Amino acid sequence: MVAEETADAGLTGGGGGAACGGTSGGGNGGAFNSALLNLYEDGTRYVGWHRDDEKVFGADPEIVSVSFGVTRDFQLREVKEKGSGAGSSGGVGGRGAERRRLCVRLSPGDVLVMRGTLQRYWQHCLPKRAGVDGVRVSLTFRRIVQPEAAP
Repeated sequence: MVAEETADAGLTGGGGGAACGGTSGGGNGGAFNSALLNLYEDGTRYVGWHRDDEKVFGADPEIVSVSFGVTRDFQLREVKEKGSGAGSSGGVGGRGAERRRLCVRLSPGDVLVMRGTLQRYWQHCLPKRAGVDGVRVSLTFRRIVQPEAAP
């Protein structure tokens, strides 16, 4: 599986031995220095829409996620800021504004790389899925560049 987003937002993915690039942490100035393990016990477990845009990760973080367990959908939606796009009522996503959406099915062994300005212009989530009974684990790598910005 390989997916490329626009020049403004980078998303690449690969699994089953496919080259996916960027896994060295080079997109944000060095090697990854933190890892996060997420456990989703079944399809009722999810993470809502968000951006990983905290100062601790720097301006344009590179995030690499490796999937294990059952296949789940990973969704992305374009962020529309206040006053952008026809019909926008403002805020993130501006109600009524057209937003591009992507859905990537992440299977065991898939690697998802988010880099560049993706965290500025896109949100992502792992939605609930009825009928998913198996466990999913994601191991996510990041580089903390401003430890003093941590909460």
